[in-house]
Amino acid sequence: MDHKARSLRRFEFYNEIKLKVKLHLGTTPRPIKQYQLVYEREVQKMRGKTASKTQFFNAVKNQDILFFGDFHSEPQSMRSLLRVCRQLKSTDFILLLECVLFKHQVFLDQFMYGEISESDFILKTNWSKNWNFPFDFVKPLFHWASQNKVRVFGINTAESHLRVRDQKIAENIQKIKSEHLQKLCVVQIGDYHLAKSHLPLVLKKIKPKLKIQTVFQSPDELYFKWIRSQKTVSDFIQLSSNRWAVMAVLPWVKWQNYLLWLESNLAFKQTRQFDKRKWQSDIDVTDHIARCVQFISEESHLPVDLSGLSIYSISDEQSMVDFKRLEPVVRSKIKIDLDRCKSFYIPELQKGYIENFSLNHICQLAAEYFLFQRKVYTRTISDPQKNFHGLIWLEMLTYFFTKLVNPKRKTNTVFDMRTFLMTENFDDHGKDVLSIALEQKLKEMNSSPNLSLKNKKNQSRSAKSYAAAARLLGGIMGEKVFWAYTNRQIELPKSETFLFHNIYHKSFQHKYYDLIEVIDHWPTVAQSKFDQF
Repeated sequence: MDHKARSLRRFEFYNEIKLKVKLHLGTTPRPIKQYQLVYEREVQKMRGKTASKTQFFNAVKNQDILFFGDFHSEPQSMRSLLRVCRQLKSTDFILLLECVLFKHQVFLDQFMYGEISESDFILKTNWSKNWNFPFDFVKPLFHWASQNKVRVFGINTAESHLRVRDQKIAENIQKIKSEHLQKLCVVQIGDYHLAKSHLPLVLKKIKPKLKIQTVFQSPDELYFKWIRSQKTVSDFIQLSSNRWAVMAVLPWVKWQNYLLWLESNLAFKQTRQFDKRKWQSDIDVTDHIARCVQFISEESHLPVDLSGLSIYSISDEQSMVDFKRLEPVVRSKIKIDLDRCKSFYIPELQKGYIENFSLNHICQLAAEYFLFQRKVYTRTISDPQKNFHGLIWLEMLTYFFTKLVNPKRKTNTVFDMRTFLMTENFDDHGKDVLSIALEQKLKEMNSSPNLSLKNKKNQSRSAKSYAAAARLLGGIMGEKVFWAYTNRQIELPKSETFLFHNIYHKSFQHKYYDLIEVIDHWPTVAQSKFDQF
């Protein structure tokens, strides 16, 4: 697929999803529509030039305000803000968040200082009513700020009229700024508020001398305008001396997550079940997964049959019935995946099971179904230790094909291993997984499947540890393979024979090391996923 055809396909994919969002939303009230149009017309006129991360951070030095746009239903938006915060000196700035009301500052302070629990904070601030978007999106930012002693303030208001809200938020920002004159105020705010005549202008009227930098979060029109003229989009685009765009989220990803959020909200309202698993079981994500499978198929020029696609929620009662029909060794592998909160496809049942209604989980299932249909794997790898190399390769392929849908998806690097393992809840804090992964990397460096390593305790290592190590190593390898794909080192369908192998065959272990010699010549994209936008 050439660049022009790929760009057109992605634009069509984006429009399909955005149309479904509009159908869900219905008619937009006139005042809100007018407010949005001001922003959209401004974005359509945007021109810019490629900028580096260094140029961006140099520009925000010695500023008063840094407006950072947010697409509230997209978790990557908040992660992008966190990545910006990580690059700033923690003593030089404070965080101002739209997701917390100004009047709830006392509860926010109590939460940040550990005086009340997360559940109490959510209850006291009436989070589901006053913000409504998942608390999990902002949770890592709260944790990081607490760990690094960065003050956090709420700036939102319950006012529904958007222009009045801009006025109130601007007043709240100025109140906070007046008490922290030497600090940069990093402000999380919805992208629509960032049109020149919206919040930035209102704040300037209150305090004309403020030095303000504005960052738009992945504007759709700018992305497609850029991709039509160039093959890649820079992470940072400079629009003017004080306006930027951070291209951290792809347009179709953004709107797919919004669609999922709308459907989740609808399911919750219809069932009124506070148990997340119960109302999620009423959502049919088959259409979302089918759309992603089709995208992968068209992107790779590898046909696939969608007629057999069957998806269930893990919380569905039928899922538990299905699992009981399987061999004990397969059920053991499923238990590992359930413990890891992983979505997965079961070849023996020819059914997929989704654990979390997010795009990454949908892409995971889409990739696994695609690989099953292409006969890359035909049964569950039930013994991760015995077929460790096959499982790494399968994890690599799965990650690679999810990246075709969401090229901005990130995986842990070798540098990130410890952080990854700390989130997996291992009794030994992941020491076993780390040991397995590092031993495997040493074997790969020596291109030797039979390398003897001292002090190995293979018999005592759990299947869960091998599965986690395979996921970690597969992601690292998948990132390299995706780099090769985007740089035309490999092409599909031409490279099908390089990627697809019989991972169950006893000779695959030796074949694996031949393949690794090729892959290791491709560069590592980043030292850490936290360095990427």
